[in-house]
Parts: sequence; structure tokens; C-alpha cells
Amino acid sequence: MDRLRNTLNEWINGLGRYKEDELRIQPGPEQWSIGQVYSHLLSETNYFLSQVKYCLEHDENISEEMSEEGRQMFLRGEFPDVKIDRGPGLSDAIQPDNKQMLIDKFEKLQKEIDLIAGKKDLSDCKGKTRHPGLGYFNAMEWLQFSEMHMRHHFRQKQRIDEFLSKKE
Repeated sequence: MDRLRNTLNEWINGLGRYKEDELRIQPGPEQWSIGQVYSHLLSETNYFLSQVKYCLEHDENISEEMSEEGRQMFLRGEFPDVKIDRGPGLSDAIQPDNKQMLIDKFEKLQKEIDLIAGKKDLSDCKGKTRHPGLGYFNAMEWLQFSEMHMRHHFRQKQRIDEFLSKKE
């Protein structure tokens, strides 16, 4: 939980360096702006948290396992160091309305994580839900996956930051 909070704080604090117009600048026609990356993180993390909540309240799929690829990812503690092709549904991350909206939504996400953490001992929860490509995760694994996903996008953020610094 601490690692997730810290990573989330890095994203929130990172917003301070961007001007409003920089949020929407795409490095290329098929590349996301930094605002789209933030919108993607919000959307995906909210989905992951909905899976956490479901796992906390249900004991379904207890005997199901994550895939070998998922297991390896969790052992490494991070996504593979490769660009992941945006599949259907991920190709059109929305441009944010403004920076304050992103800050507000990330702070709300932070509060949601704190609420989940305060509910009960997550390691006692046995229910699992299915990740579309990596098998079944329990509540704690969904939270770990959320943090790994956010860290994975730091690489993309760095590429966009380099592009934006050359435009100044």
C-alpha cells in the first residue's frame, strides 16, 4: 500500500510541472499526450480498484491462478520493459479538460485507496477476479498490479517530457 501511495503521489506531484496547453500536446499522431496518459491511469486504476472491492466482498474463483506471464511479472515486480501495443479500447485515451480536474481525480483516487486499506486485512481476502490477459488476481494482487501499471507509464512520461522540453 505504501508503494502504491508513493507512486500515486509521484504522478500527482508531476502534474505541477505542466502548463495547461502541454497536457494536450501529442509527440506524434499515434502517441498519447501526457494528459491522455493521466486519463488512462485514472480510468485503469479505477477499474483495478473496482476489482479489489469485488475481491474483498466475494469468495469467488479462489482456486483460479494467474497465468505464467502474470506470475513472472509479479516476481519481477514490474511490467516488461517494452512498449505495449494499445489494443482495442485503449487506443483513444481522452484528453483531460484541465490540470485541476486531473489533480482532483487523482486525489479522489488516493482517498479511495486509503478507504480500501482501512477496511480490512487485504491478505485475508481470498476472492479473485480475472484479468483479461494474466489470469486471476486477488485484492492484494490487483493493488500491486495497479502500482506496477503506474510505474510502467513512467517510461512513457519520460519520453513525453523529453519531447516537451525540446519544444520550449
